[in-house]
Amino acid sequence: METQQTVQTKQKNCPRLSRLTGLLYATVAAVFAAVASLLTKYTKTAEASQFVLFRCIVQYLFLLPVITYRRTSVIGDKRSLLKFILMRGACGSFALTLLFVAIQRLPLGDAVAISYTYSVLVGFFACLCLKETCSVFQIIFTLLTAVGVLFIAQPPAIFGNTATALQDNMKYPERVIGIIAAICSAILNSITYVIVRKMGSEVHFTISMFYYAWEGAVISIIYLAAAGNLEIPTLSDFPYITGVAVFGLIAQIFMTIALQKEKAGPVTLVQTTQIIFAFLFQWAFLGNTPSLYSGIGGIMIFCSSFGVTLYKFWTAAPKREDTSSDLLTVIEQERTTSV
Repeated sequence: METQQTVQTKQKNCPRLSRLTGLLYATVAAVFAAVASLLTKYTKTAEASQFVLFRCIVQYLFLLPVITYRRTSVIGDKRSLLKFILMRGACGSFALTLLFVAIQRLPLGDAVAISYTYSVLVGFFACLCLKETCSVFQIIFTLLTAVGVLFIAQPPAIFGNTATALQDNMKYPERVIGIIAAICSAILNSITYVIVRKMGSEVHFTISMFYYAWEGAVISIIYLAAAGNLEIPTLSDFPYITGVAVFGLIAQIFMTIALQKEKAGPVTLVQTTQIIFAFLFQWAFLGNTPSLYSGIGGIMIFCSSFGVTLYKFWTAAPKREDTSSDLLTVIEQERTTSV
């Protein structure tokens, strides 16, 4: 059996192979994340908060032995940052809940595409909150993203009454709720990444994910109890809810491995393929062919996410070797906690 030192030596001697392996892991993570989103569509009576509850429980059980083994303080190394850790957990939990709401009310590809606008919005919020520079390219990508969301939303005032003949036999008000939920999820995710960026490398990402897990579970339980829906999922929904949690965790593991083998920039670029997988799964497994407008909007959002990530990676690459608190690294470490 090869020792860890032998494996590391081989990786140093074959850097291209190691990077290629990292990109492969990132692709597999994108597939598993898309599968987790797909399974959400097969449930009949499950609440969005039930998905979050199961997802957080699985993540909590996975992280607990890791934190125990590393002997990491659950309060973190600096108590002054505890408020930011709690804010990150709350924003991430609400963002994931809204994402599930969007997936339940929108075609799969549309929901995933709109949720990926976070990669563009995070740069905008970083400019506002962290006083980071905002280039002309970021403004262009932001406008392109807005147009893409408009194409997916297909408001009748612009696209005419034919746009209301929507997929999945959904009424337009339901679609509006899904679109608003997806946009709010993207905004909260952007705020989450800015908070983590603010904390920098002073808080290990496992602590951030740990708080996210238990906060999400508590918030979900409180909401379900208040709504009178705190009950065991039906037998028909239980396998899918469990599958969402397990596949989401597998995607998280593969993405973590990918970040260990390759830089955050290329990994983020590969991760945007989740939009493509979502549209493919929508067509192949759900029998729902994306409309022309949805396809155009998805392509616009994909190009925006891909473009802004490529721009960030290109401009940040030559500045310094330590990228532990770079925005791209933060995005990918935090993205692994979502679906």
